[in-house]
Amino acid sequence: MSVESPELWNAGYHDVIVFSVKGKSSQASFLGGGDYDGDTVTMIWDREIVNQFTNSDTYYPEVDVSEFFDLRKGLVKDVAPNQHEPIIKALLAPLTPNQVGMYGMWHATASKVCGLDHPDTVVLGNIFTTCLDGQKTGLMPHKSRISRDSARWNNIDPRAPRRLTIIENLKDILDVHKRDCEIQMNALRPPKRGDPDLLEPYREVVERFRGRPECQAELDQITEFVDKMRREYHNGEFSVQKRHGAAKFKCKESGNKASNRKTHSPGQRQEANHAASEAYHQGLPRNLQHIWGVMPQRIAASYAYTKDNYFEPKFSFAVAWNDLCEIKIKAQGTMIGMVPELGNAMSISKKLRQQMDVLYGTEN
Repeated sequence: MSVESPELWNAGYHDVIVFSVKGKSSQASFLGGGDYDGDTVTMIWDREIVNQFTNSDTYYPEVDVSEFFDLRKGLVKDVAPNQHEPIIKALLAPLTPNQVGMYGMWHATASKVCGLDHPDTVVLGNIFTTCLDGQKTGLMPHKSRISRDSARWNNIDPRAPRRLTIIENLKDILDVHKRDCEIQMNALRPPKRGDPDLLEPYREVVERFRGRPECQAELDQITEFVDKMRREYHNGEFSVQKRHGAAKFKCKESGNKASNRKTHSPGQRQEANHAASEAYHQGLPRNLQHIWGVMPQRIAASYAYTKDNYFEPKFSFAVAWNDLCEIKIKAQGTMIGMVPELGNAMSISKKLRQQMDVLYGTEN
């Protein structure tokens, strides 16, 4: 019911819509608004009930919406016979991305951050509902208005100071339970052994330098530098957030739904990893007396791998990918551009794999 009246409920009016006659306009007229889900309402006009009431005026004064919308309305008869561009634009308009998803997302964010009754929330809600019928009414938001709303609401932290529904509280509880279950499942896994080829360079040099203080001192320089880089990496010194700022919403229209999430571009993530790798290689100790040539890179890469999580070795492969690949290749005994283990983890065309099999005798 749109009115709260215990008398009506006690009189037996159930499963009906009761409208108030108060206000500037007829509430029943709102049933004529269009939407996409096909709601239908059966109207029964019982004179014995309604004759004693006087309905609100059914005339709606024209509302000026020029502050928010452009009116793009035209008639076919107004288009000259040789002008096809306006017709094509009108026909293709439903296929172009619209603002329904964006304003729905911004309204939800404002509802959490500001509250449902905040003026900004109400304005965004009105724009959203108007956009729903934009193809029929010809009302589309100003580009300047979209830019202002995007700048304000796209980068707001979606975490709300208060919850709207119990569903959100349940989701938070389930997220915590999920993390606890993942920790318990990881504890049940057998310890994963690292790749022996990648572990060998560091293990071998530790054994060789045992009892040789001058050599051990140079090895300590390498391991201390790797430990320092590892701490900076895990503390976010080279994180994509620090280098490129907070992630922004990416809105992708898919059918009648809009999937929105905050994300960084692949280029930004790649640049952040490249920065970590560059700092790693520039700071690596060199010009050592007992560890020379390519050995500092090999030892550092192997040591970084030994300190990583074998289930997900992020740091070592982020900063020393090439060095680890070279260690693995040399351990296989055949100098080729790619070893089968690494090749299987990458997307390679079937034709290229067949050529590699012919050239190097690799088994399928």
